[in-house]
Amino acid sequence: MYVGLNLTYASSFQMLRGAVIIFTGLLSVAFLERKLKVTQWIGIWFILVGLSVVGLSDFVFKGHSDMGVYKIITGDLLIVMAQIISATQMVYEEKFINKYNVPSLQAVGWEGIFGFATLGFLMIPMYYIPVGPPFSNNPRGVLEDPIDGLIQLGNNPLL
Repeated sequence: MYVGLNLTYASSFQMLRGAVIIFTGLLSVAFLERKLKVTQWIGIWFILVGLSVVGLSDFVFKGHSDMGVYKIITGDLLIVMAQIISATQMVYEEKFINKYNVPSLQAVGWEGIFGFATLGFLMIPMYYIPVGPPFSNNPRGVLEDPIDGLIQLGNNPLL
C-alpha cells in the first residue's frame, strides 16, 4: 500500500483507501453469507462513484506534477490491490474468530505478535536490497535501513 503512495498523490492514496469498504462488503456476502441492506448497497455504490472520480481526477487535473501517467496508474492500482488484501484479511479474521470462538483481544494480540515477527524476519533481506528513489531515500539506498532508523530515533529527543 505504501509503495503505491510513493507512486501517486497523497490525496488519492487517502481516498482510495476507502475501497476497503467495497471489498469487505462484497467478500462478506460471498464468504460469510451476509445479506447487505439496500442502504449498504447504495453506500457501496456511492463509494465506487467517488473512487472513480478520484481516479479520473489524477489524470484530468494532473497540474504541474512531474509524475508520469504510468506511475500514477501503477500507484493507484497497488493501493486498490492492497485494499483487496486488507478486506480479505478482515473477512478471514471474522470467520476465524467466529469458528474457533477466539476472544477478539486475543486475536488482535496474536496478530501483532505474528506481524512483528514476520516483519522482523523480512527486515533482514530488505536491509540488503538496493533500490533507488522514490522507494528509498536513506543513506545506503536500500529498501529498509533499521540501523539508520534507530540512529534517527536516538538523535531526536522528542521521540
